[in-house]
Amino acid sequence: MSIRIIAAVARNNAIGNNNKLLYWLPSDLRRFKQLTTGHTIIMGRNTFLSLPKGALPNRRNIVLSHTVSSIDGCEVYGSLDEALVKCSSDEEVYIIGGASVYAQAIDRADMLCLTEVDDIPDEADAFFPDYSSWIEAWSEEHTKDEKHSHDFRFVDYKRPGIVDDDKNPHVLTDALEQRVQKAVELFMEGYNCSQSVVAAFADMYGMNRDTALRVSAGFGGGVGRLRMICGAVSGSVMIAGMYCGQTEGDDRQGKASCYKEIQEIIEEFKRENGSVICAELLGLNGAVPTGSLSYVPAERNAAYYAKRPCAQKVESAARILARHIMMS
Repeated sequence: MSIRIIAAVARNNAIGNNNKLLYWLPSDLRRFKQLTTGHTIIMGRNTFLSLPKGALPNRRNIVLSHTVSSIDGCEVYGSLDEALVKCSSDEEVYIIGGASVYAQAIDRADMLCLTEVDDIPDEADAFFPDYSSWIEAWSEEHTKDEKHSHDFRFVDYKRPGIVDDDKNPHVLTDALEQRVQKAVELFMEGYNCSQSVVAAFADMYGMNRDTALRVSAGFGGGVGRLRMICGAVSGSVMIAGMYCGQTEGDDRQGKASCYKEIQEIIEEFKRENGSVICAELLGLNGAVPTGSLSYVPAERNAAYYAKRPCAQKVESAARILARHIMMS
């Protein structure tokens, strides 16, 4: 399980006042959506009450509360410990507030995904815990404009003791991280698992978007919805061929080098997810019941995204691919 904390903080660690955010920064809101979509979010009840439309769509919403036991669109648990026990080992969990939940979670988190705002507010009653010992892994500066009232920067921090980034292939460059998140966005927009991965990376190798979507379309749903090899894995293999594939028929060494790369990608996905077979990833125990196959795709709605692990598998495949691209 990966536990990440996401927040917007002022220079004095202030994060809110009267149960409201201190800053309204459109780029920060887009980043929040990009990072958390398809994953689990955990929040305190006051943070939930501050959401204008209730549970956030396309995410598993978990609320911590001692006073209520049921909230529409959410799971409710009495403590952070109880909530984390209910999360599987392959889930990516984002802690989204408020201050007391951040304080409980910071000693457990692997990464802080912060928006640091260059300001000290006149009034604040909620503060982010001290993170001065955490190590900056990546940052991106933004200057104020007509939509953003202050200078700010996006910063990812890693917990002290984690291997340095230049020796850690799991820490991606910003450009590759954006492509991973783009793959998830494409899936959430309705593209199939294979299309989402291929279209997120194809332009790196001169393939336009329409071509990428067409050549990968048939691999969705475990190849034509037959629930065989995961479409996200197939998509990553297709892109890997763009940088490692040989072009001469008698190039045995080139073939071997490419096959080695593909096998490593597939084995990594299998280690992270337990299988590369679509049916098994969907909990069908490796086999699709007789007569249950259909070429008609399921309707994409909130129930679909809540039930299916596909967005997480798209991200897993895209992230593995990105690591291999970075090391190629």
